[in-house]
Amino acid sequence: MKIYRYFTSLIIPVGIFFLILQMACCSQERNSKRHNIQLPAQAKKHIAEIIKPSNNEIFRCGDSIHIQINIKNKKIKPDSITIKAGLKEHFTFTSDYDNIYWSTEKASVGQNIIKAIIYYDDSLTENHSVPVTLLSDIIPRSLKYRLINTYPHDEAAFTQGLIYYDGYLIESTGQKRKSSLRKVKIATGEIIQIVNLKPEYFGEGIALIKNKIYQLTWKSQTGFVYDLNTLSLLNTFNYPNYEGWGLTSVDDELIMSDGTSYIYFYEPEYFTQLRQIDVLDNKGKIAELNELEYVNGKILANILGETFIAVIDPSTGKVTGEIELKDLVPKGLEGNMNSVLNGIAYNKETNHLYVTGKYWPLLYEIEIIGNL
Repeated sequence: MKIYRYFTSLIIPVGIFFLILQMACCSQERNSKRHNIQLPAQAKKHIAEIIKPSNNEIFRCGDSIHIQINIKNKKIKPDSITIKAGLKEHFTFTSDYDNIYWSTEKASVGQNIIKAIIYYDDSLTENHSVPVTLLSDIIPRSLKYRLINTYPHDEAAFTQGLIYYDGYLIESTGQKRKSSLRKVKIATGEIIQIVNLKPEYFGEGIALIKNKIYQLTWKSQTGFVYDLNTLSLLNTFNYPNYEGWGLTSVDDELIMSDGTSYIYFYEPEYFTQLRQIDVLDNKGKIAELNELEYVNGKILANILGETFIAVIDPSTGKVTGEIELKDLVPKGLEGNMNSVLNGIAYNKETNHLYVTGKYWPLLYEIEIIGNL
């Protein structure tokens, strides 16, 4: 009995000892796992930064932009740094991180994102980005014109869109309860056919693709498709832009403005956006782009309240020229924001433009001197 008590008293402390030892080992193992998983991630968090260029810094296309990466933890060296700039540029550096430059000769104007991806030897990565704005490197040319003819125009028409086709003009007019789509005889201004929009719609830009006329509305995010010959309504469509302004076409694409500095390219069947450009000149963004017309590889655009037409390169968004038409503004309408220049139609047969404005009593036929 004494021996049993002796062994019993001996076993309990030994059991307690081994239990404590096992708990200590488990705790050490957990600490070790935490150390292996967390510490490297914590050590690599925000160890680098882009210090050049600064957020929203402004440059010009053609500038060489210095991209300077600062490694804050000098004990850790990256394996490599990949720079993604704009939409196309992509290059990788493995050393000399203070001398990274991006040549912007082929970049698009507007906002461009510079992104730095830092790679480490343990497969961890770190990402940083900074937006910059690129102005155009082109000073717009001043383009001259020759006045060919002057015609009467319905001065009750709030002109929003204009197309030349087969000797006639197709015109879209705005204002609620007054919006319409009409076919007009150029020489007399006589309305040959007209379709009035429902009172809630405010008519905007129009374009022609394969015997179909596409018409935007202002804030309804709704468009209409008409038969070219009869002006009968064929279909309706919707678009994501908050406002519809100008519309034109090239080949099988619709080109749209929405009152901002952006121009959007859509396919016509489902009105799916294909791409967009931001329009800038050498001084800044060109906002409130309005009625559009595609002419010989360039987009011509009215700008709300301005008396000139901007000539835009559709591949870059750069304004390459300006056609000043202030001498055509009818007397008494100068500076009237309700009667601004708005309406451009192109006659391929003569290479002439027809231009007018909101509530203008006149339509002008002009010829641009030289190439766009």
